[in-house]
Amino acid sequence: MSRGIIRTHILLIGGALTLALVGCGNDTASLNEIEAERTEEISSEARAIFEEINDGKFIEEAVEGFAVGFRNTVQARQLEAQYPGIVDEFLSRSKGMVRHYYQKEEPAMSARIMRTFDDNMTAEQRAEFLDFIKSETGQIFFGKIDLNEQLEQSGAASLNDLQAANVRAGMQAANELTPEQQAEVVEFEKRLEGPLLAVGQAQTEALYDVIADFQKSPEKKRIGQLLERMVEERAGS
Repeated sequence: MSRGIIRTHILLIGGALTLALVGCGNDTASLNEIEAERTEEISSEARAIFEEINDGKFIEEAVEGFAVGFRNTVQARQLEAQYPGIVDEFLSRSKGMVRHYYQKEEPAMSARIMRTFDDNMTAEQRAEFLDFIKSETGQIFFGKIDLNEQLEQSGAASLNDLQAANVRAGMQAANELTPEQQAEVVEFEKRLEGPLLAVGQAQTEALYDVIADFQKSPEKKRIGQLLERMVEERAGS
């Protein structure tokens, strides 16, 4: 697909937190700080787009994204080679802390993503985007995106890796469409090319904010300490 359809894939947010855990990311303003400065209402179209694409599974998909992202880091692969089984045990023991973090931060994360549609699309463009993702073609396209498979092939060493995996997953999903449906997607992209690219850039910035937020959180410190203790226990046994 030419530059890809924008999909607010919450798995990417989980993967972004993995990058924060292993020391990547920039020191930007926190999501809550950014959201506190925004007083305008989020549009009904932006809320509907977000809900339609993510199917009300924000927290569980984000937790899954954290697991997918960590499992495919160089650090995790090295640890697993040295201490077989440590990655599964770590993810099992850290899941509650990861879920608690998302439950606390989900409102600000959701708002930050929804505003990318309001800030970069007109009401008419948002309505057209919503109509498309509700259509038969849109439902098939978005429903067949499989980020996990792409991450397993490429790893998650950087935010660029996560984004590249998302693009490849979208291209793979496009191959599941009929030629007529593929043509429909291409025409849709042409009509909204500029706004879609702007939304994509805004969502990249949002992912950096997610990483920065997690780096400052007590959950990040506790999860990192858990991993350190587990490595020490394995090394001393």
